[in-house]
Amino acid sequence: MSNLRFKAVISASKKKPLHVEAPSERPSEYYGKYVFNRAKMYKYLPSKIYDQMINVIDNGAPFDRSIADAVAAGMKQWAEENGVTVSLDTQWDPVEKWAMDWKNVLPHVTVFLPNEKELMALTGTSDVEEAIAAVQPYLGNAMVVKMGSKGSLLIKKDGSRNFLASFLNKEVVDAIGAGDSFNSGFISAFVAGHSLEDCQRNGNLTGAINTTAAGGTGAFASREAAEKTAKEKFNVELL
Repeated sequence: MSNLRFKAVISASKKKPLHVEAPSERPSEYYGKYVFNRAKMYKYLPSKIYDQMINVIDNGAPFDRSIADAVAAGMKQWAEENGVTVSLDTQWDPVEKWAMDWKNVLPHVTVFLPNEKELMALTGTSDVEEAIAAVQPYLGNAMVVKMGSKGSLLIKKDGSRNFLASFLNKEVVDAIGAGDSFNSGFISAFVAGHSLEDCQRNGNLTGAINTTAAGGTGAFASREAAEKTAKEKFNVELL
């Protein structure tokens, strides 16, 4: 373990800092631009809720949990108007209670990213199609069901589907983190403005690239390394 840490320090010391372009505006013009401050509260919250929030902030009044939904709704509207999207991967519940109120949560999610087992456990069903039917009416935009070596199934809010077979790696090194890598590939393409189908393809590809090295992140040491694997191993361009 000590050798691994030493190597990690050496590797980190060799990295070059990224160049970041300073904004052309004065700091006063962009500082706090994406903070839900008083001006934003006044615009997006009902007047009574706004007054209660100011009382909490200025006078230390107890926060009334009954207004939480109204505050969240106002913040959500503000965030969406600023281009924010929400992606959700439930992960596996270690205590297997699956207590999430998904019927109220999913309408606020832009892209839902469960795997087959998680989706069935969440909905209390024993069949994937039954589970899909259960969540379909509550989708905010789209869902992608990760299906391991089989591929993935994209389901849009309108009910249309797209199954995409996986990019098979016949020499799997490690499958740990493949689902998370799928998420990163899908989401990076999504926020870049690609179609849901292209995002799905990119997710399948990054999931497959993940299996070519150990540790969940080994295949993504650099963008160049991932692109090289995509081209040489799967003959596909990484978005």
